[in-house]
Amino acid sequence: MAGRHYTDEEQLIKEEVETYVKRLLIHVEHLNSVFKCEIIPSGSFYEYTRVGFPNEFDFMINLICFGRICEFQQLEEDPAGFGRLLVTNDKAHKELEQYIEPITQCLSSEKIKKRFHQLLTSARSHVIRKESMNLFKNLKMQWTSGDKRCGTAIHAEWCGCQYAHLTIKIDVIPCITVPGWPSSANIPCPAGILNFHVIARSTKFNSTYLWRISTTTAEVNFFQNVSLKEKKIGYIVLKAIRNSISYPPVTVKGVTYGVEDLLTSYTLKMEYFYELNKHPNNRDWIGENFPHRIMSIFKRISKDINLVSTTKRLLRKL
Repeated sequence: MAGRHYTDEEQLIKEEVETYVKRLLIHVEHLNSVFKCEIIPSGSFYEYTRVGFPNEFDFMINLICFGRICEFQQLEEDPAGFGRLLVTNDKAHKELEQYIEPITQCLSSEKIKKRFHQLLTSARSHVIRKESMNLFKNLKMQWTSGDKRCGTAIHAEWCGCQYAHLTIKIDVIPCITVPGWPSSANIPCPAGILNFHVIARSTKFNSTYLWRISTTTAEVNFFQNVSLKEKKIGYIVLKAIRNSISYPPVTVKGVTYGVEDLLTSYTLKMEYFYELNKHPNNRDWIGENFPHRIMSIFKRISKDINLVSTTKRLLRKL
């Protein structure tokens, strides 16, 4: 898997998608300097675990300014894998008051995500101007989707030779890099790693003071170094199962969330690493033990996003 090579056209898709996102973020920063950011490529394309066409790209967008002034805390009453961001600087707290929850006095994941989406929408009008379009030979811009639970989904169309009229989904997920290491992390803190990422996603619409711990650089490196083929196949199968199951959509405050919103790659990755940590031996991932690993992951996911009944139906089928 790790030695897989992409074709020339697949590399060109990657380059044009990245150019599009980079130019969007340049204008986001011009519109609001507080949202100065850097791109962290993630997801299956960059980890060489892609299933199917090169039609999905994931980018975590690190909000640099917020990371410098926030402190991450995990309280006993908070769900596992989530925590709060406190603005520790009094001057910054006053300047960022519009992004802070009035009751908890924590940075609001919902307010940050919503403002980031607004800035992206405004930035698009600058990027698709005629003078910028010569940067894109085969990528046609669209803006057919909006807010997700943890970020923004952008659609584009690729018109090439190997892939003609391919619809591409680009997920841009605002995140904040904070110092330290979360107490509930799935793997121990490796030497030399002094920070981790949290993404703008809460457990419920009325708990927007919560931020979700995302995949860390250490976890990505750990995954790349996994040599057992069965474990890598396990992750690919897990993503394939996600795409094949029709979870019922959930409507919250007039917004409908589908499976792509409820069961993100970040959720899968977090639970997958947890399972690897619990069962590191090769024998636990082959033969009759393999379905148990997959269903163990799904049971935790279903509990997390309140889809227990769906998992019970899956277990009965097995």
